[in-house]
Amino acid sequence: MKIILLGDVHGNLPALEAVLKDGRKRGGEIVLNTGDYVGQGPFPDETVELLRSVEAAGVLGNFDRNVLRSADRKPGKKKGGKADLHRWNLDRLSRESVRYLERLPKVRRFFLAGKTVLLTHGSPDDIEENISGETPPERLTELADASGADILCSGHTHAPFAKKVRGTWFINPGTVGRPLGDDPRASYAILHIQPGYFRVNHYSVDYDRTKNADTAMYRGVPCIVPEAFLAEEKRTAVPADEAAEETLERTVPQHVNHSRHVASLALALFDQLDGLHGMDGDGRFHLQIAATLHDVGWSGGRKGHHKEALEFILGMKNVLPDERERTIIACTARYHRKCEPKDSDAYFEHLSVRDRDSVRALSAILRVADGLDCSHRRIVQGLECSVEEDRVTLLCAAPEDPSPELAKATEKGALFEKVFGKKLDMRWKRV
Repeated sequence: MKIILLGDVHGNLPALEAVLKDGRKRGGEIVLNTGDYVGQGPFPDETVELLRSVEAAGVLGNFDRNVLRSADRKPGKKKGGKADLHRWNLDRLSRESVRYLERLPKVRRFFLAGKTVLLTHGSPDDIEENISGETPPERLTELADASGADILCSGHTHAPFAKKVRGTWFINPGTVGRPLGDDPRASYAILHIQPGYFRVNHYSVDYDRTKNADTAMYRGVPCIVPEAFLAEEKRTAVPADEAAEETLERTVPQHVNHSRHVASLALALFDQLDGLHGMDGDGRFHLQIAATLHDVGWSGGRKGHHKEALEFILGMKNVLPDERERTIIACTARYHRKCEPKDSDAYFEHLSVRDRDSVRALSAILRVADGLDCSHRRIVQGLECSVEEDRVTLLCAAPEDPSPELAKATEKGALFEKVFGKKLDMRWKRV
């Protein structure tokens, strides 16, 4: 089951239409909404109508609540203030839309594919409480214990977020209608839920911002500058290695130390075998990102996590905008275990012959590095490589006998031997 999780639409109809279209293309079957249907966008009634028509299951947001309360309040003293904006929204909602918002609960609980899903706007305790990366761990633990949910979906912060605490996934899809940073695109998430399996992917999509700006000006939305909807995409560039580290910590915190160690071993192999593989700095970068994220697929469970890593990295268009580079990295991570690359494999088949050779070489190196930390104990602390006519000898420095690691690396080294045409000889020394 794939669920389109969205929220904080804030009356931005073009953005909502783009998100629903993109989500359906990705196989989204049902829609969950974390609230704030209305807000600064010029299409409050149309937004509610569309979400009703797709039978989105939603909860009340704090802006929705304030709009409903404005019926009993006098106009604000400050012209163009929030009170005027609340009243402007209310005056443009049909009676059916008002009744719909009035009936929305603050919390909804679902049982989907064996998992309990809790839907709220802020937190189950407070409609305006922020749940984000800045929330203290003890508070997340408290919420996890109190909610009794496997997945707790919230909005309000407008920032995409995913973290697992005490068996509970905290998910925020970001905002459809009112991004806070320089990126004006609409954001949402897709939840993959099956018995014994869960994964979340965040996405950003562009939409017709001109339509929003023109309509906001025509309809006279209070305290909103129409040009705000026309903001250019001036996203602050975050280095891909930093973004990969952040993604690793956010999605699979239990694998952070292992993944970092595998990346360091893989890069040590790459650097010492430069005369063998003949790749440049681009190849090193591709290996670094792939090794860092090779276990990111565990966010959806152990089964098929290498294939999930492929899909996850392919979706990282913000971090890796070049499609060719993104595909090389994704395929390298995908082939860190199980089957070797085949020319008929999806995505791999679209690469050039040269790029396929690079993926084979990089994934061969990654497999050996991953085998050298099969215990996740980081026993192998350093490597010395020597290349001879018929073999590559790896001398592994370790404080104790790393025989299981060497055996696993040898087993996973079959692709290495095939790609480089040399036997892999594993040895160790005590440090």
